[in-house]
Amino acid sequence: MISIVLIGPPGAGKGTQADKLAEKYGVPHLSTGDMLREHVARKSPTGIIVAAQVAKGELVPDNIIMDMVRIRIACANCTEGYILDGFPRTITQATWLDAHGAKPLAIVLEVTEEIILDRLAGRERQDDKVETVKNRLKEYATMTSQVLPYYEQAGRLFRIDGNKSIDEVFAQIVQALEPHVSSASASTAQGQ
Repeated sequence: MISIVLIGPPGAGKGTQADKLAEKYGVPHLSTGDMLREHVARKSPTGIIVAAQVAKGELVPDNIIMDMVRIRIACANCTEGYILDGFPRTITQATWLDAHGAKPLAIVLEVTEEIILDRLAGRERQDDKVETVKNRLKEYATMTSQVLPYYEQAGRLFRIDGNKSIDEVFAQIVQALEPHVSSASASTAQGQ
């Protein structure tokens, strides 16, 4: 089973790399942001709660995110693994995932603030954009300050230079993962 989590600030390229990894390893790319937007659009009970939290500028509670991920990773197309993008964001979520899924390998895309601002340029009005992104970067730094050491202490964290081109970043990720993914696939095959 291949279980990978992608961690990085907004604009780091997590979604792009997750799509490429999903295609390479034949497992689904699960974006918690997409899942939340889908619930909000459908006005599901979860979506109503999420919309209220976001409107107040608050983070979606761990229990809601974990329940959503639990349901998704139990789907048939996740039996061989998955690439998670946007989860875990807290130590509670990371420990929960270890207990309820395959213990994932964590990829952190490290990107400078200057490059992030360049990449996100044009998505919003220039005046709003810089402040919004800087706030999101502060939030990211606060949230991941415990998650990164958690994976590092477990020997499952791989730091990738996300400042490079899409293909160069992908090549770094694959090189870091290959010894672990190959052995994970082999042990899965032996267990069958």
